[in-house]
Amino acid sequence: MLLNCNIFKIYASSIFSFAVILLVLLSIAHVSGATAINEKPKIINKIDLPITDVAFNSRKNIVYGCTNDTLYVFNAQNQVIRKVQLLAHDNYMHFLRFVAYNPRTNKIYLAEEPSTIIVLNGNNYSVIKKLELSLSENPNSWINGITVDSSENMVYLDDFDTYCVINGENDTFLRVFHFKGALDLRHHYLWSWSRDVGYGNYYIVVRDLSNMSVVREIKTPVPFNDSGWVEPQVNVFGSYFYVENYTGYTYVYSTDNYSLVNNFTLKEGTVLKAFDAKYNVLYSQYISWSNKTGIYMGVSMVDSTTGKILSSLPNLTYNDGNMHLGTLYIVGVSPGTHLVYVAISSSNNTHYTKYLLACSFVAEQNKSSEQSYSQNPMLMKWVIAGAFATMVALIVIIYAIHRKNKK
Repeated sequence: MLLNCNIFKIYASSIFSFAVILLVLLSIAHVSGATAINEKPKIINKIDLPITDVAFNSRKNIVYGCTNDTLYVFNAQNQVIRKVQLLAHDNYMHFLRFVAYNPRTNKIYLAEEPSTIIVLNGNNYSVIKKLELSLSENPNSWINGITVDSSENMVYLDDFDTYCVINGENDTFLRVFHFKGALDLRHHYLWSWSRDVGYGNYYIVVRDLSNMSVVREIKTPVPFNDSGWVEPQVNVFGSYFYVENYTGYTYVYSTDNYSLVNNFTLKEGTVLKAFDAKYNVLYSQYISWSNKTGIYMGVSMVDSTTGKILSSLPNLTYNDGNMHLGTLYIVGVSPGTHLVYVAISSSNNTHYTKYLLACSFVAEQNKSSEQSYSQNPMLMKWVIAGAFATMVALIVIIYAIHRKNKK
């Protein structure tokens, strides 16, 4: 009996040790996947479609991209797996411009310029509804972007100096507020910039999205240069509010306590466009001019608090064979693969996009449809749960055998 008891202890301790080692290895794999940044970023895919905007479905690890008339669905390798034509070809009066995805309702929203929203079912891509902004409180809208707040189930349509708010549950217009600025969905605030011309004061104004009441008014430092902040670029990324003018000078404020965190200068012509929460970095696009090369364009990865450029991908200029022309737009960063999607246009807006680039700025990318543990936390949780369940089951079985032998 003593021998059997010792054997049981050996088996149990071995199983427990195996489970602990497995958990440690999985944890190391999970942590190590979040640290690698490419010093030399590269283009992973060139997608020869005139994609004007992208949105991401993290659950299925797919990408939605819209051209002027069609919604394309891509897998993790940026291969087309579905094509849904929504408008007639070469319709220059009506065209698709922006796309967004609501994971809470599994709906896809597309902006049909100038003032229509198309709502699609995320399962079969059928049209659920069409919303005409002419029926809203702001009938002269021209859509300039779509933002989904899945936590509150709200959809915000940006109209340059106005936001139209849509109920994500039944896709009806809720309200319109006539303020422009950057949406802070963590606190459900709108951050905007204003100036008092008469007194020469400059302010950041924070408003509650539910009623547009002023939450906080922050007097800012002296303007960047003699030209002032005529029309600065404002963004909320992560926990920070960024105000930048087009000389590259940027102020960074905390959205938690409204304090000035930092200020830094980026290359002239730089615009901050996207944020990757996992790596806590920003992506900026820059456009400059050289007499030798013409327009010089690229994308940089920037530290979100210090403004330090971590890596850059230059020479993304569109070339028609005769001269350099056109521009580029960062249209999104995948939360799953962390690829940065850049639309290359032959003109000064995405309506004339020629192709889309998927660019890698981090060392670890999703190279297959099978995700690693570090890229899929849910998968990791199931593996951990399975390891514990297996350990407990084996201990119970061995103990039962021991009890039987004892009898």
